[in-house]
Amino acid sequence: MKHQRILFQHFLHLAFRRMVKQPTYALINIIGLSAGIMIFLLIFTYLLREYNYDRAWTDHRKIYRINATLAFNGREDQFALSSYNIAQSMKTEFPEIEAATLIFRTNFSDDRVGITVWHEDRMFEMPSFTYADQDFFRVFDYPFVEGDPLTALKEPRSLVITTDIARTIFANEPALGKLLKINKNTFMVTGVIDKSRHDSHLEFDALASLSTYQAADFERFRSDWFWLVGSTYVKFNSIEAAENFGSKLEWLTTETIQPWIKEVSVDGSIKLSHEAVAHIHFNNSLQYDSSTNSNKQIVNLFGYIAIFLLLIAAINYMNLSTARSMKRAREIGIRKVAGARREQLIVQFLGESMLLTLAAFVIALSLAELSLPYFNDLIGLDLSLSAIFFSGSAGPLAILIATMLSLGLLSGLFPAFVLSSFSPVNVLRAGFSMNNKSQLSLGNLRKVLVVLQFAISIGMIISTFIVAGQLSYLQSNTKGIDTDQVMVIHFPADSALMANKEVIRQQLLEQPEVRQVSASQSLPGYRSGRLMFFVGDTVKPVVHTMNIFMVDHRFFDLLNIKLLAGRTFSKDYPNDATTAFVINKAAADYLGYPDPMSVEMNCGLGVQGKIIGVVENFNYTSLHNPIEPLVFILNEKRAAFMAVKVQSRDISGVIANISGIWKDFDQKHFFHYTFLDQRFARQYRHEQSMLSLFGYFSLMVILISCLGLYGLSAFSLEQRTREIGIRKVLGSSPKAILLLLTKSFMLLVLIAGLLALPVVYFLMDEWLAGFAFHVDMNPLWFAGGLLLAILIALVTVLIQAIRALRSNPVDAIKYE
Repeated sequence: MKHQRILFQHFLHLAFRRMVKQPTYALINIIGLSAGIMIFLLIFTYLLREYNYDRAWTDHRKIYRINATLAFNGREDQFALSSYNIAQSMKTEFPEIEAATLIFRTNFSDDRVGITVWHEDRMFEMPSFTYADQDFFRVFDYPFVEGDPLTALKEPRSLVITTDIARTIFANEPALGKLLKINKNTFMVTGVIDKSRHDSHLEFDALASLSTYQAADFERFRSDWFWLVGSTYVKFNSIEAAENFGSKLEWLTTETIQPWIKEVSVDGSIKLSHEAVAHIHFNNSLQYDSSTNSNKQIVNLFGYIAIFLLLIAAINYMNLSTARSMKRAREIGIRKVAGARREQLIVQFLGESMLLTLAAFVIALSLAELSLPYFNDLIGLDLSLSAIFFSGSAGPLAILIATMLSLGLLSGLFPAFVLSSFSPVNVLRAGFSMNNKSQLSLGNLRKVLVVLQFAISIGMIISTFIVAGQLSYLQSNTKGIDTDQVMVIHFPADSALMANKEVIRQQLLEQPEVRQVSASQSLPGYRSGRLMFFVGDTVKPVVHTMNIFMVDHRFFDLLNIKLLAGRTFSKDYPNDATTAFVINKAAADYLGYPDPMSVEMNCGLGVQGKIIGVVENFNYTSLHNPIEPLVFILNEKRAAFMAVKVQSRDISGVIANISGIWKDFDQKHFFHYTFLDQRFARQYRHEQSMLSLFGYFSLMVILISCLGLYGLSAFSLEQRTREIGIRKVLGSSPKAILLLLTKSFMLLVLIAGLLALPVVYFLMDEWLAGFAFHVDMNPLWFAGGLLLAILIALVTVLIQAIRALRSNPVDAIKYE
């Protein structure tokens, strides 16, 4: 044991001495490894968060969501929702279900404007608020700081808030029993929960008891299996029961739902499915799902980038170590003559590699901590490295340790076997050099590794260009409507304010900068509702589901929506609110009538009449999605938004004037506004983050690759010092010598580019296919990426080549 400790200390001393004697190469390796490990730490923290969504609950493997698929007239729509009746059936029909809960949707918009909350005479803002039934905490075991989870949502007007909201409103005082007013209801705080360790698709800062709703409301909910009012979650008593539950949902559909559909004479169907909550985060196929959901392919792509960066850093180490193997040959021969066995030499070289990796890890950890705020800004999250070290699970830390050990071994293993293979008889002989076969093998390996490095670098550069091109297209697309300088004011659900809606509109129009004002329940850029429409023959109509916008008669003019046929809503026709529909061209095509004008329609919102107009298609959601059928109905009694078309260079002054007018009428709510073009731009925040990260990672990949190329070129030129001197003496021009010294490296980069181009084209074409509207592949992006990589590599090699060219040829010829 003592002998092993002394031997380890000896190897450690040798490793330190080697780093001090060759600081340039040690620095190149440490910088490369540090950069790779830093990016790995940042991405690993991000991956931990993404893959741990909805997994913090004790029995998360037993928790599932019930999803509904509605089919009418050959069209299927999949929803992350279910009806009130489905939720009640889960509670009563199936003994294998331990608990079931319904989370009610107060609205189906993805608008994240805060809710105004009053406590005594103080006004606060709460980001989100919804309703849930009393069994919610039997399914989701959030830790309670105050209150009883079994009774917290039992009584009407009960409210459970998070610890963040409790601190904001009550500071350090107990929250239990305090009163909060939200809209027209006054709630009593019956619980405080800690959500800080729960990354979940469930977005709420307060839960109100579902029993707050009146009995008449529940009667309406019970009347219709098609009425998707919220999300139903179930907790099974075993994992096996969950896995075999599909057949039970088919039984419920066959025995209960289909007879009801036949009874109400609707030509449609409902299919139910159950989805594990741990799978929800990466499922983007359902309508009205959580806005926190991620694209699994993109998340995994960043994981591959982290691995690529570590691989490139390891390649640098291997390249430089094998390239300088001749420098260490005599040392190895002496050690072997002195009795060192090959396995001891392998341990020594691996020890050097592990020491460098450890030093790089310490530096990378500090750099990752410093760069984490910037990284968080890029991706719009609040990550912490403590997720790796203090997660409460040994898994993340074990993965990190295993990765670092693998990196150290991968970096040092091949050089260790190469260096330890030298024969002491040969290396101690005067004029020793590797045989041609060995030199060729190592040289070819280094070339392959350089090609691999730059193929990854070129792929990253081109991908960055393509993401930038697509993002520019998304942001500059006209969308078919005028969104420029359209200010959107969020209209609170307040009857007194609604009564003054027309007065507010008139006062806004008196401002010289204001051109038009429209108050509507729906706006492009915000999630729309979807409704069943009964079309055609009033005796046996055809049922269609289409998206719906509830608007006022000024809506179309304000957004400059083109009319194709008929007319839009008008004050000259007072019955439009109950007898008229306007549809977009996609709806006209979908309905299939040669002339949709005057076709009879009916919906469940008190509107029964005819189609009076057809408008041009426009993108009312993001360009990820195709333009879907859309129906407009006139509703001037309610409004969620007031859109104000302005024309001014002094936007801040306009905002101040409008805010002042608004506050004259409303002192009970916070004034919230945005601009419609900004709202559309926010739909592409994932692409913006992706672009920023690709650019950042591309820079790191190029940096690490160029560090390796710099070290390799320095070694190569050092080996050719005598040749360069002879060529200069014999009259070779500097240009010819520079071409000789750089062309082999440029050829490797060109080969890397030719290998990278088809792979990048295939992968990015797949990514672009995820958009309904996207740019075409531009050959300039591929040529530009390749040329940029060649230019960077050329500059890296030229720095060394020019330095060698300036050396005295007399000294060069005396070399060795």
